[in-house]
Amino acid sequence: MRLKETGYRISYANGWETTGVTENKYGTSVSLDGRTLSVKWKYASGNYVEEREDNALVYTYGEKVVEVPVRFGLPSPVESMTVTEHSWKDNGVYEYKAYGMTEMTIDIRFNDGREDETARVEEWFGPNKIAYYNGYALQTKWKEEELRPGEENIIILSYMGKTAEIPIMVLENPVESMQILQL
Repeated sequence: MRLKETGYRISYANGWETTGVTENKYGTSVSLDGRTLSVKWKYASGNYVEEREDNALVYTYGEKVVEVPVRFGLPSPVESMTVTEHSWKDNGVYEYKAYGMTEMTIDIRFNDGREDETARVEEWFGPNKIAYYNGYALQTKWKEEELRPGEENIIILSYMGKTAEIPIMVLENPVESMQILQL
């Protein structure tokens, strides 16, 4: 959830209007004309959004509150995704570095008449490693929770209801031994 590139129109009692698009990079609130515009889910528990028919995005600006209904279960406009580049592609990753996410280039093919797109993701956020592209979350998780050095594992990338699997070699720890030389 974020406010980046959210279009708004603020109407005042004296007839003035202010329109614009938020520039806040990743937050859920932004200051506009000295007041805070914020957004949250009406029904959510922590990071889990409840897929209810009456769920909504709740926008608050000063004392004004606007609910925007959200529909779940619609068909995905994404036909397929292919990860064409990522920083672990040729070299694998050591287990201790495997929980910091990699940069990725993703080819996205749509089925709703839109032109295919190439997404370049360089920043992932939070403990669940989420990034955003066109206002929608790109989420990742390891297929197997326990990573075994010397074996291949798979990162599952999710976007707009579709997934792509990315095979990753988990490398053996290169440290052979360690000595304490001075206390």
